[in-house]
Amino acid sequence: MDETNLTIKPYKVAPDEKNAVKAQVKGQRRCVVVVPKAAASGNPWSWQGCYWDHEPQAEVELLKRGFHIAFAAPDAGAQGKVWDMWYKFLTDKHGLAKKAAFIGMSKGGVNEFNWGVVNPDKVACIYADNTALYDEDFSKSSGAGQA
Repeated sequence: MDETNLTIKPYKVAPDEKNAVKAQVKGQRRCVVVVPKAAASGNPWSWQGCYWDHEPQAEVELLKRGFHIAFAAPDAGAQGKVWDMWYKFLTDKHGLAKKAAFIGMSKGGVNEFNWGVVNPDKVACIYADNTALYDEDFSKSSGAGQA
């Protein structure tokens, strides 16, 4: 995805990259979709926002069950614009479900919770594994600071 105009175009992966998402190209944000052999009813999908190739057991199982598996490199600096466009691309142009299941580990948890708080109508569920969260993240959620 072009970070300036948010257009999405196919990218040819280098043979040595294998399953990882290697170095980003300046001005571009890597986005990945793995399509299941047979999609489950309703085109469910999971979204991972960090560490694409680390501990993929949940994604492998979801893929077997007919989920599409999506990844977009973290979007902290763009106030969600990249992730908003990625969501729109997958749901409007490719017919994936309007609510994604988020999978986040460590810093990926920060990403999923931050986007999910702003877009609760677009999140089916969150699987958080040893998630990092910062004090300012709690202030974004509804009911923060209430006893």
